[in-house]
Amino acid sequence: MTTRKIQTIYLIDDSDDEIFMARTFFKRQKIGADLVAFTNLDAFYHALETDPAFEADGSLVVIDLNLTVCKGTEGVAHIRTLEGGREMLVGISTGSEDPADLLQALDAGADFFVGKPLDRKTIHKIVASVPALSSLDDPDGALMLYRT
Repeated sequence: MTTRKIQTIYLIDDSDDEIFMARTFFKRQKIGADLVAFTNLDAFYHALETDPAFEADGSLVVIDLNLTVCKGTEGVAHIRTLEGGREMLVGISTGSEDPADLLQALDAGADFFVGKPLDRKTIHKIVASVPALSSLDDPDGALMLYRT
């Protein structure tokens, strides 16, 4: 079994405020992965197709449930159809606590369903809900994520 460090966390959220907060939390709370944010799914899909450095098993994808153009669950379902999409760790982030949203996310193929904002506490919840993930604080206190 190979263990890989999660290098990048992709956030797809059409709220500039949520993206700003996530970037702020990543810096202040020492999250040891790059945050790459997109305001829509099409931009993310384009990046997947054109970025030769993208590695499905070295990243984590977090999609807002209620995007303006579509539901985040549609994005999860589409990612699962892409080459390498089955290997990606993809989940939904939301302010909703509706159990129907959780079921819809899982039916679409989401690996996790967490609340907002995307901060250290939320990332710990993702790690706790995805058996293939683990975390470790490095000597400087940065939260490092690993996938087995």
